[in-house]
Amino acid sequence: RQDHAPVAMAVSVVGSENTDIMIGCTIVDPDGDPVVAVINSLPVNGQLFQVEKGEPGTPITQVGTMVTDPGNGVVFVPTLNAFFSPFTAFTFYAVNYNLTTSNMSFISSAVAVT
Repeated sequence: RQDHAPVAMAVSVVGSENTDIMIGCTIVDPDGDPVVAVINSLPVNGQLFQVEKGEPGTPITQVGTMVTDPGNGVVFVPTLNAFFSPFTAFTFYAVNYNLTTSNMSFISSAVAVT
């Protein structure tokens, strides 16, 4: 069968100041193949972490890091006591089991004062 590339969807999230934000890297694979998200750029304000037992786990510090959460989720921890909109952004793409890659997709986050 022909393998179709997965599609990475843009995501926009809003969170509260000094609060971790769970973010799902939204991916659709037209063939229903298993997919994994790969971080393509890192946020400037704050840091990304792998999800481990529903909590921030291992820091994601390098471009090209595969997301280990089965649901392709990451945790974004904003810079302490900072807020603006948009706060920061990062990009990811998806890879399926045939190593077919998707488009790049953009995740933006805003942090509001609470």
